[in-house]
Amino acid sequence: MNNLIKFFTFNFIGFLMTLLTFALYYIFNEYTVLSYIISNIISYIIPVIISFFLNEMYTFKVKSNYKEKLKKLSAYILMKFSILLVDTILLLIWVSFFQFDKYYGKLINTILLTIISYGLTRKIIEPD
Repeated sequence: MNNLIKFFTFNFIGFLMTLLTFALYYIFNEYTVLSYIISNIISYIIPVIISFFLNEMYTFKVKSNYKEKLKKLSAYILMKFSILLVDTILLLIWVSFFQFDKYYGKLINTILLTIISYGLTRKIIEPD
């Protein structure tokens, strides 16, 4: 049951961060001259950092000292940027090759990459 609660908490935080990511993605696409790829990258950065701290505090309830937290944050950021790379490549494929709408492509990626992200986040923040 505890793992199920963690999974739902992770997804709730992820949902909030996804809303923030989509809001930023929309703002950068509609109100700036940035390309959808640059908008995707920029809109990803802030929620990544926020989600680390929220997941550590509320999902996994881990208390780390400064050194541990810095090590976990570094690993988390590296993992999330790896996911961002996959996200960006897939977005490019959806939009450029399959002619999907850039928002629909982003939604597909979000669904696919959430499951992977949960497993990797858990290993980083809450090692066995």
